Amino acid sequence: EGRDDDAISVLSYAVEQGSDVSASFILLAQLYHERNELSKINRLIDRAEQLNSLSKIRITRELTELLNKV
Repeated sequence: EGRDDDAISVLSYAVEQGSDVSASFILLAQLYHERNELSKINRLIDRAEQLNSLSKIRITRELTELLNKV
């Protein structure tokens, strides 16, 4: 649990700073999914849609798929 909290903090910071690294978004979304914090995945999808990057499509697709695995 403590490690997950640390990972969420670091990954959230990376996303907030405009990272377009898909692994940051996907791992963060997986951690939110494990905690059943689905609204936070929706916010990640919104954030990913604002990216000006080639990885935007992949990130939004994978996060949406994860969100639909309820």
